[in-house]
Amino acid sequence: MISSSCVHRPCVTRIEFSGYLLTEFVRWGLAYKIHDDLHRIKMQFGQPISETIRDVPVPGEPELMNQIHVLTYYGLEMDVMHVNYIEPYDIIIGLRVTNNYHPMKFDIQIGDKKDRIEHLFGKGEEDGQAMTYSIEDPLCCDTVKFYFTDNNTLQMVKWDWQVD
Repeated sequence: MISSSCVHRPCVTRIEFSGYLLTEFVRWGLAYKIHDDLHRIKMQFGQPISETIRDVPVPGEPELMNQIHVLTYYGLEMDVMHVNYIEPYDIIIGLRVTNNYHPMKFDIQIGDKKDRIEHLFGKGEEDGQAMTYSIEDPLCCDTVKFYFTDNNTLQMVKWDWQVD
């Protein structure tokens, strides 16, 4: 007699499930959506505590400059690139969460222990007090990095999304 619960449906291993959760979290780990448009972001969150803007040259187009806007809100900082192309657009390329005012998926919270993150996503690449997870596909390499205190308590989550 077969006692597996997978007889009538495909089985998903713990590693595959962790991979699914990780992909979901790396692609967008906040529990709510943020608009990609600078104007709409400011409508959603209000005026930032601070905003810095720096010019970035457009590869192959020396006369064009993109701009990266770093918007700082309470417990949240985001990098929004204003792309000057045929039709200009904005895209979020980085995000940092430092408190629980901004809920994250899977109930991850600032203050969680490192073992909880490893239980959800498996072992990440460790670098000092940080643990990095990456999703690579032919189009991009997106990452999420968890920063921990000396006693392995989560203090910041940082996402970086690559843009071509």
